[in-house]
Amino acid sequence: RTNWFNIGFVGGNGTTTNINYYSFIDNEIISGIQYYRLKQIDYAGSYEYSKIIVNNSDITISSFKLFQNYPNPFNSSTIINYQVPVKSLVNISLYNIKGERILELVKDVKDKGLYNLELKNNTLPSGIYFVRMTTSTGYIAVIKITQIK
Repeated sequence: RTNWFNIGFVGGNGTTTNINYYSFIDNEIISGIQYYRLKQIDYAGSYEYSKIIVNNSDITISSFKLFQNYPNPFNSSTIINYQVPVKSLVNISLYNIKGERILELVKDVKDKGLYNLELKNNTLPSGIYFVRMTTSTGYIAVIKITQIK
């Protein structure tokens, strides 16, 4: 696995001899196989990774959803996942902070399923952008993404 990305942070209890339990809930889980690992960082900045944990989930796609991109913020590329529960015309566009559409990323009829697209753009300046997904069924969702060069 080479495409790891950060999905969250859990604060630690520092150096201690007590047993501590930590948990994190991935609210953006998608159907299929996910790989997880933990990165433990000490106060000096040294770190080590846990063993890789595999989770195979079979989630039924019952609603439209535009997932938050990853990584975010991003430099030259980012992945945007979305799901479609019924065959629909899907339009996904990128808008600048002024609300002007600057790129049409998807405009196609999609069957039921989970999809992803990679936004690769070296010509966009650093800044905040919005990805808007609309469908022929009336679904509308917007996520905020940040490009840093």
